[in-house]
Amino acid sequence: MPLLHLETGQVHIEPSILHPSETQIPPPEAGAPNLVRQAPPAQHGTVAARRPPVAAHDASGAIQTTAAAALPDAYIGKPTGDLHSDPQHAGMLIDASGQPYVPIGADYYAIRNDAANGTSRVVQLQDPTKPGIPIRQTSAGNWAPHRDTGLPGGSPDGPGSAAMRQDLQNRRDSLKQALGSLSASEQSMLAMIDRGYEKLRTYEDALRHLQAAGADGREESALIAQLRTEVERVHSSLRDVRNMQYTRLGELADVERQLCQLPVGHS
Repeated sequence: MPLLHLETGQVHIEPSILHPSETQIPPPEAGAPNLVRQAPPAQHGTVAARRPPVAAHDASGAIQTTAAAALPDAYIGKPTGDLHSDPQHAGMLIDASGQPYVPIGADYYAIRNDAANGTSRVVQLQDPTKPGIPIRQTSAGNWAPHRDTGLPGGSPDGPGSAAMRQDLQNRRDSLKQALGSLSASEQSMLAMIDRGYEKLRTYEDALRHLQAAGADGREESALIAQLRTEVERVHSSLRDVRNMQYTRLGELADVERQLCQLPVGHS
């Protein structure tokens, strides 16, 4: 019986008595994911009601605010589940997924570490191509935006954007390679199914001749039942491969979209 192993887009089919080749690929299976995919809505953690903004600056240049006056509303975080104190980073919290957040004003903001510029940045998890806003802890231990960084998040010439572009390009190449492997597996399974049906016709013809001659034919009947089961299992594996193809195509479309939205560098 053919066995299918799916690992990061790689497909391995163990040897089978079946071999291939349909000239037409059947239409996509029902339930395959669409190319345009909507992200599931994020779950919210406990967030206090927002208060009117009051902004000032401390001696370090950080913007003091009780309602994140310098941060656009689009950056307000949407934690998954409840927030808990991060035991490894004072002043930070983590949600159920492990994503770090910081409180600024009455809201919570997802952050990433920008090691290249020596700062943390508030980010939009739903759109990682948007520029991160630099923040740091003030002398009072609060988090606030600051302007003391060399390159703004999202600068086309900054190391952050260059690294993001490289990561996306690597992901795109990996997805294309996985799709190539899946396509080869699809063709192999189609060939196995075609060969299985060919063998079924041969055994069924032989069984009819045996029965017409008054022979028993139990061995042929058992082979026919075994072949039908095997063909159905290959069909099931083919559905899995096609569903994975649609998933990878959706991921590739997302990567291409993010690459198009990255800021273009100046020559």
